[in-house]
Amino acid sequence: MPKALTPIEKAARVTEKKNIERGDVVEKEKSPRPQIRKASDRPVKESRGVFNGTRGKLKISEADVQNFAEAGWTLHIFNDITGRIEEALQDGWEFVERNEIGSVVANVVDGNTDLANKIRFRVGQTENGEGMFAYLMKLPTVSYIENQQKLQRKNDIIDAAIRSGKNVKSDNSREFYDAGISMKRD
Repeated sequence: MPKALTPIEKAARVTEKKNIERGDVVEKEKSPRPQIRKASDRPVKESRGVFNGTRGKLKISEADVQNFAEAGWTLHIFNDITGRIEEALQDGWEFVERNEIGSVVANVVDGNTDLANKIRFRVGQTENGEGMFAYLMKLPTVSYIENQQKLQRKNDIIDAAIRSGKNVKSDNSREFYDAGISMKRD
């Protein structure tokens, strides 16, 4: 059973029949060849924000990050959770002040009456429902690299222990684990 025609298809058939009756020969249109444009010919779409969590909410301009890097500093944003800021200060991190940043920083919270000139961001809520903040801090890049190397040495020890099957957290030499695991290192 043939499918039913839509009103547009019916009108096209009627017009075609009338043209044939009058003696007008109408060639059926061939499907046009698809046009392929070069990327340079295509209109440039404006970038729109994706609301899926992939866009950073705490941003410092690339120019400011570059300026700090050239001056020998590494930047990091620390959440103000119990002891985290104090620990960072003890490890040599310093607060970045507003006059050190040349551009407007996204999501910076104003009204830092008790914080002097420190840059802070509102990043969420605490378990009590109060605002949770994070602070922009800097550390000399030399110190940052030393810290990362110490961390890597610790990770290498754990990695070697895993490869050998030894339980790193135990001093008992009888605690080994090997269930036929093989790991290849690049």
